[in-house]
Amino acid sequence: MLKIIFAAGVALSLVAGTLADYVAEREKAVKLMYSGEAAEALAIFTNLAANASSDFQKSDALELAANCAHNLKKQDLALELAGQIPMAGVSKQCRMNILLNAGKYADLIAAFKAEDIESWPAGESVIARGLYYRGSAYARLKDGAAAESDLKKAYAHPADENTAGGILFALGNNYRDNIKDDVRALEAYKMIIDNVKSFYAYNFVLLPAAVILRGQGKHDEALKLLASADLSRSNPHTRVAFLGEWGETLAGHGKKAEAIA
Repeated sequence: MLKIIFAAGVALSLVAGTLADYVAEREKAVKLMYSGEAAEALAIFTNLAANASSDFQKSDALELAANCAHNLKKQDLALELAGQIPMAGVSKQCRMNILLNAGKYADLIAAFKAEDIESWPAGESVIARGLYYRGSAYARLKDGAAAESDLKKAYAHPADENTAGGILFALGNNYRDNIKDDVRALEAYKMIIDNVKSFYAYNFVLLPAAVILRGQGKHDEALKLLASADLSRSNPHTRVAFLGEWGETLAGHGKKAEAIA
């Protein structure tokens, strides 16, 4: 019995050690990826996938490797890596994301138009992202009705805050640009403003929401939104866009001296 217990303890310690090694190497590679060292990160993720102890680990490592390959503009390699992911739902949403980011919207729809994404057994967040990516492709192709259907379904599935914000932003843009319904666009934008606390989701949505409010003659509401933006972490292009809209709104409100300033 003692030998059995000892053997089991050794096995558990090996599993724990393997997991710790995986987590440490993954964190190292993620830091490299976000610091612009995509080639080095790709090598580590590929090695992690080759030595993974479970389908979950392999799927995770290959998805990150595919993202690195995409960042290196190696689209064929990115799609090849995505196709090797053992978890089917993760593999499909990874391929969709690569095609979307590469601007291959028609290819994405051709490959996944008939896909029953909500039946994927890969978890709610994967389903949400799959619907989000397909809905975004439909929106880029100006198919407002199909985009609305997928994006509304995507938001119905639990996802992280950034993904939820992205889904609502895409839904609002689709109402504004394709369906030409500013009222529903503003409703989607306000759902981000009221419920999503992600810095980037919140700041990105303030500008289009303010533009709609200005168009409706609601200048005070538009100015209030613009004033709530935190531009300290924004790039110069974003700051200029906000200042331009602020000036337009002030001018429309009859405050020409403030607008000029």
